Amino acid sequence: MFQLTTRNPKTRTQAAPLGDPPARHARAMVLGAVSTDGMPALDLTLIRARKGDRVVAAMTVGELLRALPDVGWLTAHDLLRYAGIGNDTRVGDLTPAQQGGLAQALSRVGAVGADGLPQ
Repeated sequence: MFQLTTRNPKTRTQAAPLGDPPARHARAMVLGAVSTDGMPALDLTLIRARKGDRVVAAMTVGELLRALPDVGWLTAHDLLRYAGIGNDTRVGDLTPAQQGGLAQALSRVGAVGADGLPQ
């Protein structure tokens, strides 16, 4: 398990203001893509954050996970805890160790069937 971290206030100052309509629209588009396309869209979103996309970097990891199909609040919370990431941690604040932990945790998402038993 990884150590939990808190938010980095620097990321919030680099992001667009929360009330900024274009930023809100961009966040909605990202969440919609993740909700529709699932893991491939989440992978692309995380790559965008690493390349410096300010809108994606300011989003929390929890909200991105909850946008995935069939991932609710409890599943997202468990994945974050497994990866050692706080629910409020922004995508731009992830350390390399947390990124690895998140990748490992996400590999577990499809490992359980609808009946709750491993496939």
